[in-house]
Amino acid sequence: MDESSSSPQAADALSPSSGGRSLEGYVYQLDVSVLVALDLVLARKVAHEIVLEPATEEDLEADIEHEPGALSETVALDGYRLVLQCKLRNTGPWKSGDLIRLLAHGKRRKSARDRLADASIRYLLATSADLDGTARHLKVEAVGVWPPASDMPPDMAKNLPADAGGRIAILGAMDQEKINARTERLLSQRFRVPHSNLQSCREALRAEALLRMRGAAQGVWTRLDVERLITAAEGYVEESTALEGFVPPTNWDELKTAIETKHAVVITGASGTGKTRVAKALIAHLRDRIPGIKHVVVQGGPEKIADDPNSRPVVYEIEDPWGRFRLEPTSAPWNGAIAEILQSAAPDRKFVITSRSDVLHESKLRLKDKWVVSLEDENYGPAERTKLFENRLSSLPPNLQPIVLRSRNDAVERLATPLEMHRYFAVLADGLEKDENTGEYIARCLSDAHQSSIEAALIHNVRQRRTWAWAAITWGLFKSGARQTFNVLPAIQAGLTKRQSDFEDGLEPYLNFLIAGRNLRQSEATLTYQHPRVELGLEESLKEKPGLSARVLSYLVEVLIDLDKRTDTDWGTEGAAHLVHAVRERSIVQLELPAARQSQLDVWIGSRLAGTGLDFREDLKLAASVGSADSIPAEVARWLTHQHRNEEHWFFASWTAPARSPEWFQRVAADHRTRAICIAFITRELPHHNPSYPAEFADQVTELCGNLTPAFIDAALSIVQDSYNPNASLIAEGAIADISGFEAVVTRAVSYRQELSRKPDDDFKLKLANGEYDGDAEDRYYESIGEDGRTAYELLECYVAMRRERDGWAPIRDHAHAVDLLYFWIRLAERAADVTIEEWRAIGGAVLDRPEERDFWQAMQKSLPVEFLSALRERIVTGNAIREVRLEGPGSGASRRTRGVFFGSPPSGVNQSGAPDIRTGV
Repeated sequence: MDESSSSPQAADALSPSSGGRSLEGYVYQLDVSVLVALDLVLARKVAHEIVLEPATEEDLEADIEHEPGALSETVALDGYRLVLQCKLRNTGPWKSGDLIRLLAHGKRRKSARDRLADASIRYLLATSADLDGTARHLKVEAVGVWPPASDMPPDMAKNLPADAGGRIAILGAMDQEKINARTERLLSQRFRVPHSNLQSCREALRAEALLRMRGAAQGVWTRLDVERLITAAEGYVEESTALEGFVPPTNWDELKTAIETKHAVVITGASGTGKTRVAKALIAHLRDRIPGIKHVVVQGGPEKIADDPNSRPVVYEIEDPWGRFRLEPTSAPWNGAIAEILQSAAPDRKFVITSRSDVLHESKLRLKDKWVVSLEDENYGPAERTKLFENRLSSLPPNLQPIVLRSRNDAVERLATPLEMHRYFAVLADGLEKDENTGEYIARCLSDAHQSSIEAALIHNVRQRRTWAWAAITWGLFKSGARQTFNVLPAIQAGLTKRQSDFEDGLEPYLNFLIAGRNLRQSEATLTYQHPRVELGLEESLKEKPGLSARVLSYLVEVLIDLDKRTDTDWGTEGAAHLVHAVRERSIVQLELPAARQSQLDVWIGSRLAGTGLDFREDLKLAASVGSADSIPAEVARWLTHQHRNEEHWFFASWTAPARSPEWFQRVAADHRTRAICIAFITRELPHHNPSYPAEFADQVTELCGNLTPAFIDAALSIVQDSYNPNASLIAEGAIADISGFEAVVTRAVSYRQELSRKPDDDFKLKLANGEYDGDAEDRYYESIGEDGRTAYELLECYVAMRRERDGWAPIRDHAHAVDLLYFWIRLAERAADVTIEEWRAIGGAVLDRPEERDFWQAMQKSLPVEFLSALRERIVTGNAIREVRLEGPGSGASRRTRGVFFGSPPSGVNQSGAPDIRTGV
């Protein structure tokens, strides 16, 4: 710890058992241990515990579970083990030679150098001294920041394992004053320990750290241990103990029955009704009933469940799979997988899923009623709200409890949900404002607790604390990724400090303030908004200082892009692109990026969009919004997604070709990435996602990259089973240019229509009778029969029209699927101006004794050629075995019209030469 010699070369200076250890150095080690426990274990929740080695060593270790690899939980990296060594040094700054000797030192146990041979180990030196020379490249400002491997001084690299670069950092100039300030800030602002209890709380924490250093609990200091000390000091640990004070809603028995008997439950409801807390309580209930059951929090897509190596019994917790506040594009895989997942539920494989009811509705997913349990305001009656109040009362400082207790009736009456009750106590914990009496205090806190006041209260706090810059940065972080993690924040903080010194050490305190005020929710190391109005409040704060907001958001974009140098990934640049898109989409501030940063975004956009990955649709939006005019992929994206909105019907959008010069088309067509982007757009976006496109688009898009008919054929094949598709005509127009290739579409469309004609099927009827579908399933099923097949109909209609126009009617008569094309042929002939008697004869010969004969005679009703009269009379006499033809064909409609149309003029355009017998050849 404290070094008594002028050089770290002296053995006694490095030996933890030497007389050089001073009391001051010993306290320094204890205080660093306390700060790390509060920071890593309790505040950031990136570790469950730290292990303090015996006091004869000067280090402590903490298991860091998820090193930051992404701004969202879609990127997962392996954990690492942090070895932290403390050194109070009063003999000048560290040079690289000093560090080499320190890392090599070790007598009874492995040296830090030897430990670094394990690739999962990272080494951090916390020291009161600064660094000098090349050693300065290793300096960081917070735990969790790691210098790039390239910053390792060459002389140090020679004396360390080859892959040690990027795994060594020095928390330099961390003197006692800084440690005290950071510790007290965490205790007072994050955990709200009363000022009068700060000193006694710190002494209790030191005492616990000292016990672990002396071997108590094998040196293990857990989160629960630290929480108990904070609570004893009248501090506030919010949801640290997730079920402490849990109040079951009125439908708690229904929820328990669902998970016990059906083994899966989807808890839906409005924001703030306690869905997450109820889910945790259900899982705790399962742990009591099923010893050894494993709890797996699913972070990512449904593939995480399929790839999960955990043995049974297991319960999977899936929070907001379709999006926390709105339907997210990345949630699409859940729609396809959720039914199968729920069906796989079993006594030893259970699922607890939560979702806001409006987001679930937006997903258009129809879940069986048996899986869904709603949790709404009405599930918390006066008795439940009273319990919520009483359970939270003890979390307040003793001097406030009598004042707040008198407000119980008002709080129970006015606060409808668990979230509002929790917000009430979070605001109460701040105490009375200056010159505020107790009545005003209670009234203010009740008002701030309402969900409708979240936005206004946040804006008020930003103004009062003058934290516009941090509000903008927080808004920007969540725009870069819907979920944030404490693991990545130190690196972001370091980048911001590098760009503006007065940003030093301010990000985490501000986030801690938002967490303590129930504006952010923390689940382990992950942060999300507690309520959508929090985001709105931050956004309104941005607008109050647009110049400042634009500057700090520009800094944040740079920091995010630069993070990729440390991780060798692109998640930072992706986050920066999402942030720039959010700013420009909302036109909140005028964000100007340095040319070099815009160029970096253009490079990422070009690679990402041309790669046509799973997020192609989102990438199109990003490219159109974020890319510059120098980016060909961005220009293509803007051309493909250009929309015109009707002023009277603003909701409806359609594509219009944007004006571009011939030179622009030449430049775009010359880029090899253009074709890949256009093919992906035609095959993946036109069929399913985009607004209405005109038929001319099929020709216009070829100006970008030539023949795209194969892509249109693929698109047509993919939509055959759609009901209504606004772009079906366009896709058919582009695909039918290759009429031979279009035959595959015809075959698939005919097959699907034949399948529909066999509905309803016996399997559905059996499942319906067995109660496997909800009560509305039958109505939806029969309704869907009428809607299904519309796109197949349209594709076949287009084919018959194009084939007849190009090759005449004979290829339709002789087609392999001629019978299935009859209806379309009849309708086309009915409208055509060039139809001949020979064509009608061919149609008539094909329809005899088929259901389509009804359509044929209905077409004849409008104006029957005189040449067909004798054939009609004979057909009426002979009749038809098909009931629909008898009712609606020549025996009904014709008899009604004999006095008029049958003897009138032939239909316009019919060649009257010859006397056809429609039975000829039948």
